[in-house]
Amino acid sequence: MLHALRLREAGDGDLAFLKAKIATEAFFAQDILPQAAALLGPVTNGATLLFDVPEEQFCR
Repeated sequence: MLHALRLREAGDGDLAFLKAKIATEAFFAQDILPQAAALLGPVTNGATLLFDVPEEQFCR
């Protein structure tokens, strides 16, 4: 985002594209990155808890 901000401030490049790029990056930083941090534990803990459920519980 810093690069796009610098280009926009300097008046270089396609200003409409840079504005969209900055908005997209802000959305990603605000809405996507926090979810990634919140999901780190479940993703890295493995499936141990899932496999603790007996198979019969899935076949009803």
